[in-house]
Amino acid sequence: MIKDNPNPAIFKVKCTGAKPIVKVDNPIVQFSRLLLNKPAKRTLKLTNDCQIPVKWALKSEIELPEEFKISKTDGMLKACQEVEIEITFCSEKQDQFNHKLSLEVEDTEGFEIKQEPQEIELVAEAFDITVDIDLKSEENMLDFGAVRVGEPKQLIMTLTNNGKYNVKYGFNMKKRQTREIFSIEPSRGELQPEETKDIIVKFESKKEFKLKTTHSTSDIKLTILEGDSQEKFNEIPINFNVNSVFSKFTIVPMRNINFGPMLYGEQKELTFEVKNNGLFPFNFAICDFKDEEAKNAIKEEREKEIVERRNEVLEAGLEEGKEGKGKKVDPNPKDKGNKGKEGGEGEELKVSQYTIRPANGVIEPENSVSIKIHFTAEGAKFYEKSLAIDISGRDFQDQPEGIKFDISAES
Repeated sequence: MIKDNPNPAIFKVKCTGAKPIVKVDNPIVQFSRLLLNKPAKRTLKLTNDCQIPVKWALKSEIELPEEFKISKTDGMLKACQEVEIEITFCSEKQDQFNHKLSLEVEDTEGFEIKQEPQEIELVAEAFDITVDIDLKSEENMLDFGAVRVGEPKQLIMTLTNNGKYNVKYGFNMKKRQTREIFSIEPSRGELQPEETKDIIVKFESKKEFKLKTTHSTSDIKLTILEGDSQEKFNEIPINFNVNSVFSKFTIVPMRNINFGPMLYGEQKELTFEVKNNGLFPFNFAICDFKDEEAKNAIKEEREKEIVERRNEVLEAGLEEGKEGKGKKVDPNPKDKGNKGKEGGEGEELKVSQYTIRPANGVIEPENSVSIKIHFTAEGAKFYEKSLAIDISGRDFQDQPEGIKFDISAES
């Protein structure tokens, strides 16, 4: 009322009461399981859902684990304002983490009007990948040792997943030369926790090849991946040692023997030597250079030997892999299939007036065989013949028809 004013004055007053209210977009901040030392980030959004400014704070009854980092733990929000808080997780140890925070909100004018505390849960897990690689050799490499050119040799390595979760693996070879001489089965796969898997590594070369690798030179790489995300965890070089060789030999004299002139009925014996300078035993066989049937028979015998030895070597490689460290198969299995015997006890060959003995046999490494050639003079004639000497495991691009060896005499 106003004095002496017959009409009252009316003033409308309006007031809106509000309490501090802040909403949380996600009360559980969930991190997917992570590899050790791999950081991950999540965002927590706070929204002021009232018409007055508020103060907020994230508090914890116990100290926040060092694996969590929070970008902001308190602040002020105007009416309807939002704030995004970045939470980072990274761990150096394998463990599961579950930590509770409390969001406390109150007015900014000191009336101590508070919102009921809200619980925010941080959930995370860090794990490690542990794959044991057993190459079954003291030097921790695939030790193929000496291998004949053109023959396979295979070794077994084992992978064991000692971790908590499944992993995937894959073998890679960048160079074409490596892919041509090595094969790996299975080259890719998955390992469940505590699972062990045998990996067959096969070597076979069509030419001489010698290499002993180190971690910096090996072209065979094993990649380990996290099973679910397929994130690359590690790449491990697989070292190997191999020496692929042909048969090595010398023939003395190298090309021919000449008996010279001889009287009718006279007999004479000369010799030449075949020596094994290589790492493996080899078969030898001698025939008339013009006897195609005999050369074909020798060729068929050699092919048969290769098949038998190939099967034997592959079976031996598997057995060696199963037996593991400390057990070795004979690296120099004897050649099979030749009808001749070791040393000088092979068969006899008759070519015109010449008798050659032994015409076949087996020669061990660093050993030699003396081949005797007996000539009986008959009539008035010049006897000239060529022998074909075949040696198993040699480089057949050099003299594919056999090593030519001339013999001559005059009666």
